Amino acid sequence: MPFAHKVQVRYVDVASGNVYLLPAVYTESGVIASHLRYLAWFSYKSESWKERSVFSLRLLISYINSLSGEIRAIDLLKSFTRSLVTGTIDYESCNDPMGLFWPPRSTFDVNNVLFHITHYTDYLARQPEYETTRINPFLKATGYEERLNWCAYYNRNANVFLNHLKKRADAYLEVGRTRAVAGYRDPKIDNDKVVKFPDDMVDVP
Repeated sequence: MPFAHKVQVRYVDVASGNVYLLPAVYTESGVIASHLRYLAWFSYKSESWKERSVFSLRLLISYINSLSGEIRAIDLLKSFTRSLVTGTIDYESCNDPMGLFWPPRSTFDVNNVLFHITHYTDYLARQPEYETTRINPFLKATGYEERLNWCAYYNRNANVFLNHLKKRADAYLEVGRTRAVAGYRDPKIDNDKVVKFPDDMVDVP
C-alpha cells in the first residue's frame, strides 16, 4: 500500500564528506533521494523550514497516490492546488472518495505549501539528471522520482505555481509562460462602520 512518512536520516555528502541529520520522505519505494539532496544543499535553512518542506512534499505524494485514474501532470498540479484550498471532504455525505480527508486550508498555508513545492521542483529542474529522468511520459512513469521530475518540468515550463508576480511589465513579457495556478488571496472585506445619512437631510419627492 502506498504511503509517505517522515523519518530522520543520517545523510553523508560524498563530495564534501559533511554529515547531516535531516528529515526525509520515506515511501514504499524508499527514501525520496532527490529531496534529501535538496535539503542537504539548503542545510543552512532552519529546522522548521526543512520540516515544512517535507510536509509539503508528503502532501503532494499522498495526493498522487490517491488518484485512481490517469491524469496529465499539469492537471494534477492544478487539482492538487484546488484540493488544498477547498479540502477533499464531501460534508454532505461525510465521505472522501480520495481517502485523504483534507479540511480546507488557510490562504497562508496553501501559499506556503505551494512555495515549498515550487522551491523544490525548481531545484530539480537545475539538476544534471533532470532530462534523463523524464524519458517516460508522466502517465507511464513508474517511480516517484520520475513523476516529481515531470512536476518540475511543468512547474518550470508552464509555471503552474505562483505566489507573486515580479512586476507587471515582466508579466506581460512572460505572458506565454504565466503560471496556470496562481497563489491565493484572502477575500478583502470592508468592516468599516457605515454612516447613515440623516433622514431630515434627504430630499424625498
